[in-house]
Amino acid sequence: MNIRQIITGTSVYTALGLLPALSRVILLPVFLLYLPPEEFALISLYTLLTAIFPVFMTLSLEHSLIRHYFDYRKNRRLLNTYVSTILLFVIIVSLIIAAVFFPFGDWAFRLLFKSERFNFSDFGMFVLLQSLACSLISVMNAYFRTAQWMKTFALFSLGQLLLTTGAEAYAILSLHGNALTVVEFKTWSTIAVTVLFLIYLLVQTGIRFDRRFLPSSMNYALPVIPYVLFGIIFTSFDRIVIENELNLTLLAAFNLAAAIGGICDTFITAIQNATYPAIYDLFKKGYHAHSRAIHTIYRFKGSLILLGAGALGLLAYPLIHAFIREEYLPATGIVPLLMAGFVPRFYYIAYSEPVFFFRQTRRLPALNFIMGVVSVSANLVLIPVLGIAGAAFSSLAARLAQLLPAINLYRSVSDFRFHFGTFHAFCAAFFILSLIAGTVITFTQAAPLLAYILLSLPLLTALLSFFGIRNTIRTNETLADHRRSGKI
Repeated sequence: MNIRQIITGTSVYTALGLLPALSRVILLPVFLLYLPPEEFALISLYTLLTAIFPVFMTLSLEHSLIRHYFDYRKNRRLLNTYVSTILLFVIIVSLIIAAVFFPFGDWAFRLLFKSERFNFSDFGMFVLLQSLACSLISVMNAYFRTAQWMKTFALFSLGQLLLTTGAEAYAILSLHGNALTVVEFKTWSTIAVTVLFLIYLLVQTGIRFDRRFLPSSMNYALPVIPYVLFGIIFTSFDRIVIENELNLTLLAAFNLAAAIGGICDTFITAIQNATYPAIYDLFKKGYHAHSRAIHTIYRFKGSLILLGAGALGLLAYPLIHAFIREEYLPATGIVPLLMAGFVPRFYYIAYSEPVFFFRQTRRLPALNFIMGVVSVSANLVLIPVLGIAGAAFSSLAARLAQLLPAINLYRSVSDFRFHFGTFHAFCAAFFILSLIAGTVITFTQAAPLLAYILLSLPLLTALLSFFGIRNTIRTNETLADHRRSGKI
C-alpha cells in the first residue's frame, strides 16, 4: 500500500472540497467592512438554520451512500440505481419537510429568536430552499468523491465557489444590499449550480427508483441523524443563547471568531471526506495488514489540523486589529480558545470514523448527546457570566466530555489499536498553549508583543509535528522502495 499515493490523492480531494468554503473566506472581509455587525449576525442565523434542516432532509443518507458504495461498485447498473434512488428519495423527503414546516414557520422563529428582524416571512422561504440545495449537494459530493469523479467534483466545487461568491459580492458591493438581499442572492445562485449538476448526474445514472435499497440504507443512516443533530446543537446553541442573553453586536463578534474557526472546521471536514474512501478501503482489505498506512494517514491528518488551527490563531489577531471594526475586537481572544478545541476534535475523529465502517452507527448518537448536554448546560451558565468567552469555554468542555466515551465505544467494536507515539505530546502542548493564549488575551490587556508570542507558540508546535510526520512518511517510503528492489 503506497502511503504517499493515498495522501497525495486525498490531498487533492481535500483541496477541491475546500473550494466552496473559500466563498466564506473571500466574503468575510466584505461582510465585516460593508455590513453593520447586526446584518452580519442575521446572516449567521440564516446559516445556522440551513445547517439544521438538511440533517432531516437527507436523513443522513449521504453517509450510507459512502459506505454502501463499496458493496455495489462492482455492479454498475446496481450502483446507478442505488444512487438515483437516494437522490430521488432525498428530494421527496425535503419537499415533505418544507411543506409541513411552512405553516408553523412564524411560530418557530418567534420561539427561537429574540430579534424581530429575523422573521419567517422574510427569511423562511430562503432557509427552506437553501436547505434543499445543501441536502442535494451533500449527497452528490459524497458520490463524486467516493466514485473518484475528480473532474466532476472539481467543476462542481468550483461552480459553487464562483457563482455563490459572485452573487453575494454583487448583492453587497453593487446593490448595497442588507442581510436579506445577500441571503436571497446566495440561495438562488446555490440552487442554480445544484440543479445543473443534479441533471448531469441523473443523466449518468438514469432516473430509477427502487425502494428495496431503502431499508438497509435507512438502518445505517437513521441513527446518524440524532448524532449529527446533537453535533449541530453543540456548534450552534451558543449563538442562540448569545442572541437571547446579550445582543446582536456581541453575536457578530463571536460569529467572527466562529467563522475563523469554521475555516479550520471546514478544512477538517474536507480532509475527512477526502480520506473516507481510503480509510474504508484499508479497513476492508484488512486493518491489521495495513496498520502502518492507517496510522500514517491519521497522524498526517492530525498534523494538518494542528497546522491549520495554529496558523489561523496567529493570523486572526493582526487582521482583526488592522482591518475590522472596533466592535469585533473581543473576537481576538476567542479564536485561540476555539483553536484549542481542535485537539480533542482530532482524537474524536480518529476513534469515531471506524465505527461507521463497522456499521455501529446506532451507538453514535449517545456520544453527541453527551456533548450536546454539556454544551447546552455550560452555555446557559457561562455566557451570562463570562459573555462570549463563556461560549468558547463551553465548547472546550463539551469536546472533552465527548472524547472518553468515544474511545470506549471504539474499543468495544474493534480490536485495532491506534499508536500515535510522540504525536500525543504535540497535541497536548498545542492544547495547553492555545488555552493559555486565549485566556490571557481575553481577560487581560495583553500588549500586542505578548499576544504575538503567545499565539506563535501553538503554531511552532504544529510545525514541528508536521515536519516530523512528513519525514516519517519519506523514511517509510524509502524503506518500502528498498524492499521492493531487494536492497534490504
